[in-house]
Amino acid sequence: MRIPALPVAVALLLAGCGGGGSSSSSSTAAGNGSFRIPGTGGEIPTRYESRMHPSASGLAGKEPALVMPEGPPPKGLVSAELIAGIGDIEGRGEKMMIQYVGYEYGTGRKFVSSWDQGRPFVFRIGRGEVIPGWEKGLEELEGGGRRILVVPPDQTKGRYPPDIPPGKTVVFIVEHLPDPRPDATDGW
Repeated sequence: MRIPALPVAVALLLAGCGGGGSSSSSSTAAGNGSFRIPGTGGEIPTRYESRMHPSASGLAGKEPALVMPEGPPPKGLVSAELIAGIGDIEGRGEKMMIQYVGYEYGTGRKFVSSWDQGRPFVFRIGRGEVIPGWEKGLEELEGGGRRILVVPPDQTKGRYPPDIPPGKTVVFIVEHLPDPRPDATDGW
């Protein structure tokens, strides 16, 4: 018995679509509908924290370029993995060292960058040292990982980072850097 080639080819093609890759865009608040961050579908690259080599300033690599999401901003916090880290995950009260860049949603105007400041930023998770959008959006970010955060205005008020445009949705690209003293018992 002969099986028609076209239906079999279509079935195989459809079976191969949608599986295997991990979609990395995730909404961390209700009401975001179908908001998507461009370029984050499918499989994402992986980076071992131990293979990041910060310079003397503590920064690693070049500032990443932004691909601005289109359309109206989401109502809640949205985050997506750009690079999956394989390394330490800091818990509440533990120090996390990051490098970051922040842009105004829609205009793409950069307003803050650890690369421009020439140093990374260190803070303790869950202690209110950073804006709520970072507290929630950086949870479970493994060392070596890079994440994009789209933060609504109600989650941008806090002690750090500086110069966030008031009343605006903002976009951050954040990387979790390795502990500069991994053998220290005091966690820095």
